[in-house]
Amino acid sequence: MKLIPPARRKRAHLSQLTTTHFHLRHPLVVAFFSFSFPGFGNLMQQRYATAFMLILWELFINTKAHINTGILYSLLGDFEKAKAVLDERWLMFYVAIYMYSIWDSYRGSVDMNKLYLLADREDAPISSIPNGIVLLIRCDEQQWPAVEQLLRGHHALGLAGVHDKQPNR
Repeated sequence: MKLIPPARRKRAHLSQLTTTHFHLRHPLVVAFFSFSFPGFGNLMQQRYATAFMLILWELFINTKAHINTGILYSLLGDFEKAKAVLDERWLMFYVAIYMYSIWDSYRGSVDMNKLYLLADREDAPISSIPNGIVLLIRCDEQQWPAVEQLLRGHHALGLAGVHDKQPNR
């Protein structure tokens, strides 16, 4: 039996929860996704922690700077009201987060393309993983009737009778 030597770089990372694989992506396409909404380019690269952090920051700063209200007034032609409603300090912070998101997704795409090319030259195999149970729930009828109904398959009953039983005192 011929043993396959371990690859220095992997083509994919397989786990019970996610599958992350490398393939060539054009960096400008990924940057355009971040241009359309900060964090989407990172979602495209499967870098979820950074992506959700950037999306939440964008929503928070967008709310504080009143950008959507300013855009609305600008589209209606009321430019003075649009300038009055915008908060310049938060707006400058928004621009910084926006530019960082575009730069980070572009840079990450270039780096991932390099890793893919190195793994492809090594002809790295994709290793399999054992398929196991991910989540175990211990249900007690008194404490978790809704979860118990869902696990037993009584979806049609709904959650109307969740609080019928009184807990033991």
